[in-house]
Amino acid sequence: MRFYLLILVFYNFSFSQPIKVISWNVLNLGFYTKDDKINFIVDQIKDADIVALQEVKSNKYGIEDFKKVYQKLVRIDNNWLYSLSGSTTGPGQEQYAYIWKKNKVSIDGQPLLDQVTESKIDREPYLIKFKVGKKSMFLANFHAVPQKKQPWWEIKELHTIHQKYEKENMIFMGDFNLEAYDRAYQNLYENDYDSALKNEKTTIKGEEKNGETLANAYDNFIYEKKSFSVIKSGKIDFTRKFKTLKEAREMSDHLPIFIEINIK
Repeated sequence: MRFYLLILVFYNFSFSQPIKVISWNVLNLGFYTKDDKINFIVDQIKDADIVALQEVKSNKYGIEDFKKVYQKLVRIDNNWLYSLSGSTTGPGQEQYAYIWKKNKVSIDGQPLLDQVTESKIDREPYLIKFKVGKKSMFLANFHAVPQKKQPWWEIKELHTIHQKYEKENMIFMGDFNLEAYDRAYQNLYENDYDSALKNEKTTIKGEEKNGETLANAYDNFIYEKKSFSVIKSGKIDFTRKFKTLKEAREMSDHLPIFIEINIK
């Protein structure tokens, strides 16, 4: 009897561990990327279970530099796997990337660039489904157009992805270039979504002012409340690791963000 109780406890413990996801706009990966930046990226993301990257350049150099990141991760832990999206279809083309630990999650189906929003979003989200034990999670990696191009118009279209995959446990993540309290998210919020980061600034200023190094709350996880329990979320603020913000911004002008979740 004790033996079976121990097995039951171990089974429940094994499949109740939270999954840690990191999302990061890595700023032009593949544009004369130096080794110190490659090493820095690896150091920031190595403790995650799933990583979603934005701004991998849409050329051979982007692929080469992304693979350098991946290969360094594998030297640390050979459980890592990856998927690159290929070029997005609209203006400002780039590639998205997912990296994950196969001993924590498994991929379910083929990742794909979203076709529902392809004509309305310049860099259409990159979709992937993971299995976590007997449960699943469906992720949308997204990089909105910059402020001057009014990201509001793109963000308000994201609910059409929710509608298509309504039965999935869904999280939108990435660089939205717009704060999460904006009414552009209303269609998602009305469908039981919420933002994981609340007014957390995630972009780096050009110059420090009054001790403040961060500018805007643009990066976030927008998740379905009915599907996920959020254990912890936040940003990885590396600005104080450098003597100047100029040096920090050579790594990226965005901070990595993270979420630790259980699937309900």
